[in-house]
Amino acid sequence: MTQPLVEAQFQILLALLPGKKHGYRIMKDIQEHTDQLVNIGPATLYNNIRKLLQMGLIEPAPLDPADPEPDERRRAYQLTDAGTKVLKEHLRQLEKTLTLARKHILL
Repeated sequence: MTQPLVEAQFQILLALLPGKKHGYRIMKDIQEHTDQLVNIGPATLYNNIRKLLQMGLIEPAPLDPADPEPDERRRAYQLTDAGTKVLKEHLRQLEKTLTLARKHILL
């Protein structure tokens, strides 16, 4: 089993699941898919992006050659195969926790 993800790392990986994104879009997607309950600021975002890069769970996405105005300062990121695997494992663990809560607490 891999080391558990902290909330910010989980949210970043989840935001990248559909495909590559740049930092600002990651922050906005996290706000949207959590109904504004999770707001990750730039410092938290980029510290965790750095950690996820070091862990090999994400990687810089190549620049889009079709982009009419490419901006090398606006870095995009994408999941690696290892990142997808860790995200799936984390989701399975959350599902187990939810099942336990439903069984013992909510019924």
